[in-house]
Amino acid sequence: ANYIASLNDDETRLAVACERAFLETLDGSCRTPIAGYAFRDKDGYCLFRGLVASPDGTR
Repeated sequence: ANYIASLNDDETRLAVACERAFLETLDGSCRTPIAGYAFRDKDGYCLFRGLVASPDGTR
């Protein structure tokens, strides 16, 4: 258990959880033009940027 705990990175876990929640909420899949990027700023706030495009990529 200690070995696995040493592999955990709190920053990465937070970002991945935020990005996955975004994809799940918008029903994102491999066929959906959707992207998300979460990160912590210098003040410690978690920020998120997301993009949803039209299926043909024109918008």
